[in-house]
Amino acid sequence: MLSKEVHYFGYTSETVPKNENSFYMVPKSIALDNEEDIDTFVQNTINESLIGKPCLSSTFKKEVDQISVQKFRPGQRLELLSYNNSQEIRVARVQEVCGRRMNVLVDQKDYPRELEEPDDDRQAGNPDAQFWIDQGSFFIFPVGFAAVNDYTLIAKKDYVEHTSKIARAISKGEEPPYHENDITFEMLAREPIDAEKWSKLEVGQKFELLDPLSQQFKDLHVASILSFCQTNGYLIIGMDGPQAMEESFPIHVDNVCMFPVGYAEKYGLTLAPPDNFKGDFNWEEYLRKENAVAMPLEMFRPWPEQERMNKFEVGMHLEAADMCENQLICPATIKSIHGRLINVNFDGWDEEYDELYDIDSHDILPVGWCEFYGYKLQKPKT
Repeated sequence: MLSKEVHYFGYTSETVPKNENSFYMVPKSIALDNEEDIDTFVQNTINESLIGKPCLSSTFKKEVDQISVQKFRPGQRLELLSYNNSQEIRVARVQEVCGRRMNVLVDQKDYPRELEEPDDDRQAGNPDAQFWIDQGSFFIFPVGFAAVNDYTLIAKKDYVEHTSKIARAISKGEEPPYHENDITFEMLAREPIDAEKWSKLEVGQKFELLDPLSQQFKDLHVASILSFCQTNGYLIIGMDGPQAMEESFPIHVDNVCMFPVGYAEKYGLTLAPPDNFKGDFNWEEYLRKENAVAMPLEMFRPWPEQERMNKFEVGMHLEAADMCENQLICPATIKSIHGRLINVNFDGWDEEYDELYDIDSHDILPVGWCEFYGYKLQKPKT
């Protein structure tokens, strides 16, 4: 429907000059009845017969063009959570844009250390590197986020000084001194969280996490709130265990990774217990032992309307970005449904490579997305 070959009814008569060799191919039965003046028949159909009928309107092309509008452009800079060390944020630049998806890489000119090879650092800016993410990805932050939230920033001195000024301006309620290519807080703005609602969150509250930094996306993990950011709606979370702080990361509370206590059991998924945990895991016993409470249900992403949930069925086909190799978009099939999470199988691949996606995830795409945006769709494995 979104390809350049599909047009609204009447497109040809309005846009193609009369002297060009183009004409309507109407159904044979209609052509025989109106063979003396097909053009008049078509025009009458456009002006009279189709009024009020379900068909593509003359605004169709404009609406398709609006889908193609890109929010960001190559050359803009932002802050990027390090894939290899989630305790660090680095300066990165937009290399390419395709719809909502961006290839975002750390450029050597912005980095105070020597960049590693692509095999060791997926985000390193070199000719072979690709790190494609959605514009709403938890990996990206506006210029100044690290300074505002006192998060470790690996950047050159001039950038550190620049973002310190931005942080001071924000704290004073003044206009931040952004550079022309800076992606600002406003550009990545999220809906503000009500203060009363936010006050219900506490350090130590537990939940279940689909770890976005993992190399497999089939299980949920026991996780906790570790601290809060200065920026509205952001908190620091980590999976329970001895490496909780070392593997923690900042994320907005409205995300597609966090689920309430008991979600995995309710919807038939595996819940991975904390590292070094011995015995059978039970949430009630674990909360009592840790002297902790579950994160309030109302603080999670709102549950989708049932009408929308019903649109997802086992066996449906889609295009999905591989969360382990996010530059790859593959033909895929819904294998099973677990509440708001769908288990996706990449066509032709074994089930060990299946990944879980929230139905709100922008890493799942409709059939035809790659064709519409001119992005390479991987072939099914044969």
